Amino acid sequence: MISEGEALSIAQGWVDEYLNASIPSQDRERKFFFILDDFIYQSPHDALRVFQSTFHIRMNNIAIEGFSAGPLRTFLMNYKNKYIYEMSELCSSNLQFKEMYLLAKDGLS
Repeated sequence: MISEGEALSIAQGWVDEYLNASIPSQDRERKFFFILDDFIYQSPHDALRVFQSTFHIRMNNIAIEGFSAGPLRTFLMNYKNKYIYEMSELCSSNLQFKEMYLLAKDGLS
């Protein structure tokens, strides 16, 4: 399992990469996008730890919508209700995460 520091670094890196999306895709770094994507498919508990790390990142609306429609929605599509308890815990612990979760879930309907 990744450390809290690594999870925060990945979460912050993902947000920074996403907010630099105005740079043409072939010229921008996507390291953290791929790391988090790999966690979602291969190590969901590490992905949950990265999700929890978003508690410590102040995101603007663009980053919130991007995280919701991207990695969080991918996680929900792949695991459906398997991690419902963990998601509930994250939502009850942080309003920003709850907003992202509701946006991600809404996109699945």
